[in-house]
Amino acid sequence: MPALAPLARTHPKLLLDIMVDDHIVDMTTQSIDLAIRSGWMRDSSLVARKLSDLHEVLVASPAYLSHYGVPVAPDDLRTHRIIGLSRFADPTTLAFKNGQGTTARINMTPGAMTDSVRMLCELALEGFGVARLPSYTVRDALQNGRLQVLLTDWSLPGAGIFAVTLKRNLQPKKVSAAIEALSQFLTKSS
Repeated sequence: MPALAPLARTHPKLLLDIMVDDHIVDMTTQSIDLAIRSGWMRDSSLVARKLSDLHEVLVASPAYLSHYGVPVAPDDLRTHRIIGLSRFADPTTLAFKNGQGTTARINMTPGAMTDSVRMLCELALEGFGVARLPSYTVRDALQNGRLQVLLTDWSLPGAGIFAVTLKRNLQPKKVSAAIEALSQFLTKSS
């Protein structure tokens, strides 16, 4: 909303009809002009413009870590539980890379599964396991100590935030303006 508010104020006749859903929707049948998707784009007939990188972190609650211990290397995660995002092809496997280029791939036991990023964060806060989450969704919980980042010397594969439309040609000006406002906001925020 902070990205689109200035656009709406500048163009008071612009109607923002915002649908929030963690699932990929059919833009044609639901008459959607613009979708914002995060993660990795699959091949499709849709047009996607990358707006920003999506930085993910591995987190857990202090209560969970006091019970199971703090992992210091990817292999330590084998004794931990993961809260899996069921929309991922393999929600219980994590891939890492460190600064020296070493990679690790770890299969974990699920502690819970969900199809919602918001619920994934709530489950992590409640100590159901380790969670892989976009850094922007856990910023406050990290600052107030309700979650801790794990394995800070290792990174998860990069993803992106994308503006998705049906066509590139003959795009309504309102869609182009919204994409530009989102792009500028995300560029300033990163």
